[in-house]
Amino acid sequence: MGFEKMPRPERDGSRIEKLESALFAFAEAYRAEGIPVTDSCRVDEEQFRELYGSEEVQHDLETLQKQEKRIGTFGLSEAELLRQREGEQLEALTVIVLNKFLAENFAVVRTSRYDDVVHKADTLILDRKSGEIVCALDEVEDIRGERFAEKRDDVIKRNKEQGV
Repeated sequence: MGFEKMPRPERDGSRIEKLESALFAFAEAYRAEGIPVTDSCRVDEEQFRELYGSEEVQHDLETLQKQEKRIGTFGLSEAELLRQREGEQLEALTVIVLNKFLAENFAVVRTSRYDDVVHKADTLILDRKSGEIVCALDEVEDIRGERFAEKRDDVIKRNKEQGV
């Protein structure tokens, strides 16, 4: 068996609810530890106004708004994104699975929507002791084809220009 295209399963509301529930449980635990995340376990950019200043955060949110209008996700809530976009579901599942195996030493969270859309990073792995970012991931649901090639080429270009 190779990597043939598998038929896509029907969207199952209970499957999405399980993802939402798991993300919410992690989010509550992380907030109790002082890690600023939303209910969907995304880094909450609103919590960084004091650190980076309201103007910079507002600029980032305006940039995000423009990008989301361009890609058609502007105005969608976290729950709507999770229910409608398979990539969001893959990101959620990645966070849940990595937390299962890494939770003792690492916090695994989704990036802010800004970092997801603008910087193309979906998941952060944070060292629990130091709070430092250990790794940032970009999950890709395509394994071949034009979209996969675009993502691959974008990552290669970014790594060459900015380093790994």
